[in-house]
Amino acid sequence: MGAATPTKTALMGAATPTKTALMGAATPTKTALMGAATPRKTALMGAATPTKTALMGAATPTKTALMGNMAAVPPLFTVHDNMVICGINDATLFQGRTQAERIAYEIFSDDFNTTMDVSIDELNDELKTIAGMTTAQGQIRLMPGIKKNIRAFIQWCRDEFRMGRDPATVQFPVIDAAQLF
Repeated sequence: MGAATPTKTALMGAATPTKTALMGAATPTKTALMGAATPRKTALMGAATPTKTALMGAATPTKTALMGNMAAVPPLFTVHDNMVICGINDATLFQGRTQAERIAYEIFSDDFNTTMDVSIDELNDELKTIAGMTTAQGQIRLMPGIKKNIRAFIQWCRDEFRMGRDPATVQFPVIDAAQLF
């Protein structure tokens, strides 16, 4: 980064033990490789703070062109989230877990990849076993429409994997459940 100058110190802040530990002391090699400080380097080297914003100024089209737009991280959905979308109760607790959490963890291990291994017959057997339990054992009775949504969810996950997409990045379109069979 080169020797400290008033401009570099103003833009990046004074050296601290943490910065020195993370970046190391300045050397001729670092100075040659990294060159002089620029607004782009300063923007990339740390989160915006009131001091840095005051020194760098507000965003402008030129700065955006220099720094590029940062892509937003897509929301991630879990199997549990999708079980709630299928219509499974997410309020009633049994031993600290809701019905949606229990189905997601007990049948799918809260992992989309397990949908590739669970057959519809296995799913029906699992749901029948859970419905046959006593209330004290954590019985979960699901309406036929909810069971249909879970079967559609399995098919949707398989389709997403076949098309090379990650099902965690897209919410299960429960409204299209009838079309997935």
